[in-house]
Amino acid sequence: MIGTDKGSQKKINDLILSIDWSGNPLGPMEDWPASLKDSLDTVLSAGLPMGMLCGPELIQLYNHPFSKLIGDKHPQAMGKPCRESWAHLWPRLSHELDAVMTKGEAAIVEDIYISSQPHKSLSGHYFTLHLSPIKNNGQVSGVLMVCQEQTARLSKQEDEVIDKLHEVFMDLPAFIAILKGPDHRLELFNDSYTQLVGKNRDIIGKPIEEALPEVKSQGFIGLLDNVYKTGKPFIGNEIPVNLDRTVNGDLDKVYVNFIYHPYRDETGDVQGIFVHGMDVTELVKAKHRAEKLALKLRQQSRIFDIALSSIPEYVYVFDSHGRFEYANASLLNLWGKTLPEVIGKNFQELGYSEELVKLHSSQIAEVVRTKRPLKGENAYTNAEGKEGYYEYTFSPILNEDNEVDIIVGSTHDITIRKEAEEILKEQEAYYRSMTNNTPVITWISDAEGQVSFFNKPWYDYTGQAPNTALGHDWLRSIHPEDADKALKTFLKSSHERSSFSLEFRIKGGDGNYRFFQNSAQPKFDGAGHFEGFIGSLVDIHERKLVEQTLRYQNSLLDAQQEVSPLATLIVSPEGTIVNYNDLFFKMWNMPESVVQSGLDDNALEAAMMQLVEADGFVSKVHEVYESRSTNNEKLHFKDGRTLERFGSPIWDKEDGTYYGYVWFFQDITEQEDLARQKDDFIAIASHELKTPVTSIKAYTQILRAMFRDTGDEVSDAMFVKVDQYINKLTDLVTEMLDVTKIEQGQLRFRMETFDLNALVTEIVEDLRRTTEQHTLELVIKGGLALCGDQDRIGQVIVNFLTNAIKYAPESDRIIVRTELKGENVIFSVQDFGTGLSEEDRQKVFDRFYRASNKSHQAKPGMGLGLFICAGIIERHGGQIWVDSVEGEGSTFYFSVPVGPNLNSLP
Repeated sequence: MIGTDKGSQKKINDLILSIDWSGNPLGPMEDWPASLKDSLDTVLSAGLPMGMLCGPELIQLYNHPFSKLIGDKHPQAMGKPCRESWAHLWPRLSHELDAVMTKGEAAIVEDIYISSQPHKSLSGHYFTLHLSPIKNNGQVSGVLMVCQEQTARLSKQEDEVIDKLHEVFMDLPAFIAILKGPDHRLELFNDSYTQLVGKNRDIIGKPIEEALPEVKSQGFIGLLDNVYKTGKPFIGNEIPVNLDRTVNGDLDKVYVNFIYHPYRDETGDVQGIFVHGMDVTELVKAKHRAEKLALKLRQQSRIFDIALSSIPEYVYVFDSHGRFEYANASLLNLWGKTLPEVIGKNFQELGYSEELVKLHSSQIAEVVRTKRPLKGENAYTNAEGKEGYYEYTFSPILNEDNEVDIIVGSTHDITIRKEAEEILKEQEAYYRSMTNNTPVITWISDAEGQVSFFNKPWYDYTGQAPNTALGHDWLRSIHPEDADKALKTFLKSSHERSSFSLEFRIKGGDGNYRFFQNSAQPKFDGAGHFEGFIGSLVDIHERKLVEQTLRYQNSLLDAQQEVSPLATLIVSPEGTIVNYNDLFFKMWNMPESVVQSGLDDNALEAAMMQLVEADGFVSKVHEVYESRSTNNEKLHFKDGRTLERFGSPIWDKEDGTYYGYVWFFQDITEQEDLARQKDDFIAIASHELKTPVTSIKAYTQILRAMFRDTGDEVSDAMFVKVDQYINKLTDLVTEMLDVTKIEQGQLRFRMETFDLNALVTEIVEDLRRTTEQHTLELVIKGGLALCGDQDRIGQVIVNFLTNAIKYAPESDRIIVRTELKGENVIFSVQDFGTGLSEEDRQKVFDRFYRASNKSHQAKPGMGLGLFICAGIIERHGGQIWVDSVEGEGSTFYFSVPVGPNLNSLP
């Protein structure tokens, strides 16, 4: 059945044979249906990847090519639910599989990407999945999955895109790395990252702590752990890091701007961290140099302070008409000229563009007029054709007449700064784009407590125009009852530089309010200066509604318990008292200390002391707890009271979780007293009626004989009617006596071995003479020996048949069957009348119960016959029951053991 014994396929065959299927939902292999075995033969012999998903749990059976698709989940996936192997694709597969299982129609899932290592990129193939129902006896019992590879059709274009993205990724000037898992393994990085940490380091696939051990003590591992754990990004600006770039123990100090951003799988779980940043070491060093130079210049003479205070790179002097009197070596080198070639020349003569000549001439005129310094910046192209940017300052030097004598100029190259600013702009645009495409609302505030940024989801939800929620304007969307607390919490946390989390309602664009949870973390620059908060707003409205519903339900339960006529006790799976109402406390006269202890065992011990029959009380309760079964019994107290106890386990119907046990207690002392009085009356009345009824019947027969002898046919006919009614009265008295004997355990039986089929045949033949409307069909075979009380068994058979004749007048057929099943004989009577309702089926064997439908109510009777039948069968150690469909008819059954099995016969 399993297939051929060749190569890899044999391994699959052996794997299937090695599994203990007895504990599997599919059951032992020998019990598998033929349809399952045939389908499995087809799957195992196929060359395409094929699998079977069997039963409601979609248990996997598959061939060797299929095992390649699930990768390292093989061989554990064999015989397990397919959801465990296809969790990363389940959102797309589950709907189609459900449709096949429920509708029995085939389905196709096109161009699905399947990776045998879903945690790695670029490792899978594209397939079209053909899903067909597997049927057993016309019912869908599973799904046949055939996988047809489509990679060749789709991969060429995808490879081109991936290659292009990889090329861009590797050539970016910013350093980028992808860290995988909680130990932050270096999965991928570009050349810029290699240049940052050192080119000769073997770091691919290693955890950061092993690849770059020198950063362990610098706090970066902790930052990564926090991002991975919380899923919240971290942004660092001008952060110093000491790196062993040459792997010789000498550390280089570099400065970086970076972001640690978590990336997630299809289910939303954090899988790793995306690292993106820039090496700003030169920019930081240049800033440090500028600060040191500024300090040095302040120590120079006043002239040099005026000339060089702004920009140290290039220094020059020209007169009020713009003719140069001095240029330092740096500027001369930039121009490619000597000082004599420059002195006395203006901007036009030095080769400046007409546009710059006009600009600088107007600026010099403004300095002369205002006698104030002027700053500007401009682009340039040097002698080598390289483009850049510079910043310049024109500062006037006044003579004794307070007129501008000369103008000292200073210029420095700001190309690096401008490039850094452009990179920062690109990064900011990238981060904004990233946050705008997440479903979570993200916001940023400054050090003064003013919100400076909301991402797109905020404006999508509130309906506000972009940038209209900044500052404190976001409060306009907060519910008036929550706004004051929200603002106070925000300002307090801003003052304390501490994280915070609170819930409030936000008004949506549709005018409705929803609950959100606002969580924020403070952010600091590289020097530890507070820069504001980074926060997120998560929609928790459904959770709040569930909490409100639970509070309402708990309040409703408490109210119901207090007004209920039943005492209530709830016990946890661990045996502690979870809840009880006041009526329980009063009904059981429980000491307060027992209830306050919270232990069910203490309550059981206290209860046992009050009962007449205390033996086994505690152990029986423990057995009910262990079996988690329902319970119903009567408890008799020493003080004369009687309680009826009902118990039921508490289950979660969806996932099967067991939450404990609930007990209900009802004081039925008064009902029990009334029932005893009624039984005593029936016993006395039926016993006292028996003798006079017998005498009346005897006198009636004598009188009938006398009138018949005189030829008085009218009187004789009247006495026939009288005799019939006396017989009915006799039957009623007999039934009442039988009921009393059953309840008191005094119904006697005479054991003998007899032929049940002969007894049934005899009774059927007698009853056929009493009805012309019904056809009594007898379905028996040969003789059927039975040990029991023949008269009592016959009494049950007659009751079944007369009820069928009486209550199914519209049924022209009544079928009588006997059969031997194991050690039990089963007798049944089937009619095709009006049938019984569900409520009637549950109570039809109760004393004095009569069916509720009109056709049954119209027939005379006290509802004792089936009650007596049930007592007779139960005393024979058997069972009695009924199957019925309203409008289609009923079948009454009893089964008794073939051998003697009477319970407590007197």
